[in-house]
Amino acid sequence: MEGLILENKNKKEILFHAECLYGGTEGEDEDKFYLVGFADDEYDTINYLMLQKALTFDEQDKEQGMDQVYIEFKDQSHSYYGGITRLEITDDSFIFGLEANTAKALDLPQSFTITISRKHKKLKSVLSYLDKIFKENKGVLVKS
Repeated sequence: MEGLILENKNKKEILFHAECLYGGTEGEDEDKFYLVGFADDEYDTINYLMLQKALTFDEQDKEQGMDQVYIEFKDQSHSYYGGITRLEITDDSFIFGLEANTAKALDLPQSFTITISRKHKKLKSVLSYLDKIFKENKGVLVKS
């Protein structure tokens, strides 16, 4: 886990504090996808975590597991399709739970937290797009 900003705060593994949040729809025509991003800085980004979910899939996508939520940490070499078991949202954090193979591919612990400022101006948009991304994954998204 080279270069991570991990703290142990009340037994929560803090991955980083996200100053920048994004939620939206990207791409064109049949290549559209939902995107949610967390970054430590808008311009001088060191740490980021991105979630994507395509709006349409073909049979090959389904066979290869690409119809699952795509997660990427720092760069494409740390990415995986599927394996997010839980995403708990609190007033000031996003607590992720990952399957072992997903955590290994991302070089992350199976449970970690990204903190945010309370009442971040883009939080509503992010929550809306997380609902869309995890619509078919019942029980993964938990708001507390």
